[in-house]
Amino acid sequence: MGNNKTVLIIDDSAFIFKILKKMFENNGFEVVGYAESGYKGLEMYKELKPDLVSLDITMPDLDGVETLRKIRKIDAKAKVIILSATDYADVRKELVDLGVVHFIMKPFEEAEIISAAQALTTAL
Repeated sequence: MGNNKTVLIIDDSAFIFKILKKMFENNGFEVVGYAESGYKGLEMYKELKPDLVSLDITMPDLDGVETLRKIRKIDAKAKVIILSATDYADVRKELVDLGVVHFIMKPFEEAEIISAAQALTTAL
């Protein structure tokens, strides 16, 4: 492992994962894990302790809000970017309450993702 910041991607879409992985790696991040469900993402977070998490909201077993709530219990300072195809005001409020600053809508732009990732990991 070099000085690259590590990223865990939690998203139930393998297609989105492939796109994100390429974006992160093209910009000097190291993708250390991929989970297609909230529960798996939680386990991987505990194991990998990544610098950054890219988290989807709508997932089959444990949605992004619940996953984030559980990640916060493990690490209150976890750096998380939320990616979602839906923008529900109530969900967004809950995420803000959980400390989320970067809420990015799908379809997303590489520049948007990377600037959020860099903003969150610069202080590390």
